[in-house]
Amino acid sequence: MILLRNRSRFWEDTLRNKLSLLILVLLLLVTCIGSWAADTGLEVGKAHDGALVAPKTDSYFLTLKAGDLAETNVVTHGSKLIITIYGPSGSKVRGFRFEGPGRKIQFIADDPGGYRLEVALDPSTKEGPYTLTLTRIVALADRITPVSDQHESPRIKALRIALDQGQANAVEAFWQDVKGKGTPLTEPLEGSDKEMLVTFLWQGNANTKNVRIMWFPFALQEPDEYRLIRLGETNVWYKSLPVDKRKRFMYQLAENAPALHTSQKPSDEAAMFTFVAAQVDPFNPKHWLVNPLNPDVPQHLGMSAVEMPGAPPQPWVAQRKGVPTGKVAKFQFKSALLKNEREVAVYTPPGYSKDSKPYALFVLFDEKPYIDDKIVPTPTILDNLIAENRIPPLIAVLIDNPPGDARSRELPCNATFADFLNFELVPGAAIG
Repeated sequence: MILLRNRSRFWEDTLRNKLSLLILVLLLLVTCIGSWAADTGLEVGKAHDGALVAPKTDSYFLTLKAGDLAETNVVTHGSKLIITIYGPSGSKVRGFRFEGPGRKIQFIADDPGGYRLEVALDPSTKEGPYTLTLTRIVALADRITPVSDQHESPRIKALRIALDQGQANAVEAFWQDVKGKGTPLTEPLEGSDKEMLVTFLWQGNANTKNVRIMWFPFALQEPDEYRLIRLGETNVWYKSLPVDKRKRFMYQLAENAPALHTSQKPSDEAAMFTFVAAQVDPFNPKHWLVNPLNPDVPQHLGMSAVEMPGAPPQPWVAQRKGVPTGKVAKFQFKSALLKNEREVAVYTPPGYSKDSKPYALFVLFDEKPYIDDKIVPTPTILDNLIAENRIPPLIAVLIDNPPGDARSRELPCNATFADFLNFELVPGAAIG
């Protein structure tokens, strides 16, 4: 009887433990389901209206295959928003800031699984509405085609020979060398004393189907010349181009970009597929056009930069100790003639006075590269040139482009734009 009673107690305890474990699992499952349910699922073509009050955020969820491109249309209704995209592992994939009426955003899924879009207000905004619509998902196979070989650098040739000889660690040693020296590779070009051979590199993976060099304007004029080539079955993708020894230039690399044929004008669709994939060269530490206010991830900030060995010195671009500095004032300017609004920056030289004799006027279009991005640090250049008496003190008016495609209409021969400059901007800038 004692033995039977002990066995009965044993089975009761075992059953009780199993029930407790089952209840715990169910509770965890309910919690997870509740967490998943908090993210609204995105469906192609279905609009989602939201209204945020700081510090609240909204989350949206979609499932993607590796290589999928997801496109979402965002309408801000005047709100200032930040949208952050997180991948299956929870890490940040992309980030976008919205200050205008909204736009389409795109990103590419590197890994298969669930992606979360978090919508938040800009820190300067307390509340605001928005509309979010997943417009489409484009599979990797629908965006790419193969490319043929045309050029090869001595370093790539040496790697090819090593692989043919069966050197098992040749590729690993190649990438270790590249990471130490940086990219692109710069090598002598046989038979030329004016050019060098520049080799762009990409370390591919199982999802890499092609890689494009985003170097404008050449990449659009001769797109087939700017596609990287895969070295056999390795993860080494390369492209070697003759480049003038005196050049400075910037570029990006786009993995899995669509084909752009030289006999055709690139379509807006193909250009979008390419731009969303573009990023800085991961092995080139030198970057230009990096905006510290951009919330995006590092690989999508700025452009990779190259200065060839024979690039001429730039004595005017760096600030000099003891050189007086001018002032830059920015303001928004509305045009009745052009029916739009844009930012305008006005540089006035050191010691500027409205009571002085009239100053020379210097007008520059495309303001941001000269002021915000500092790719051409115009105020510093003018300060240095004035200090060296290379130019007289002058006033510079730097004109930004309004949103949309207005630049392509305004800057070609356009009598209305000339009237805007003569009769609206210069008098309205009040530069005396």
